[in-house]
Amino acid sequence: MDYYWISINNDIVSTIAYAPKGTPVSHQLIETIETIDVVPFSLELHDVIISKTIIQGGLSDVFYDFQPNSLAWPIMSEKMSHIIASHLTGFEHIRWKEIRIVGKNTSQRYYLPYFTYPLDTLDYENSIIIPSSGAVLKPCFSKIKLENISMTYAPSLFWKVTTKLYVNDEIRKDLINANIKEIVFSKAKSI
Repeated sequence: MDYYWISINNDIVSTIAYAPKGTPVSHQLIETIETIDVVPFSLELHDVIISKTIIQGGLSDVFYDFQPNSLAWPIMSEKMSHIIASHLTGFEHIRWKEIRIVGKNTSQRYYLPYFTYPLDTLDYENSIIIPSSGAVLKPCFSKIKLENISMTYAPSLFWKVTTKLYVNDEIRKDLINANIKEIVFSKAKSI
């Protein structure tokens, strides 16, 4: 089965959810949220103007299913997270964390996939990896290792919460059929 990296379609999105001022950087929060089911703060949704830089505008009520945010976390709406969760086998070792996003006139619950166990899904011989740091520049996944896994990630130092999420073709098709337009899919190499 084919796997696809999911990312934001920057040509469509016009809002970003911002963490409160003084919030630690995202990798420092990973251990903080490990044992809880609800992130202990809300994000605030703002319009953005993108020119040479990103300028934060006023509060907004334009929510997306895959919501860009200042923490660079893969935050998903209930709709998107339910589609993905319906395909999970349990071998992905995901625990969903709830996070609230507050807009101008309303707020919504979102969900963050939190991996609780490291996944070994790469074909290391065919992946492009920086030897000195071990950073994976271009993953090549092993089809055998992915047999019972519907969603995985490219290994990194911060694998528990990562923006490099890869979904199988079944999930990709369901997300497309659900009309989630702010995401794009890039096919990953797998052997």
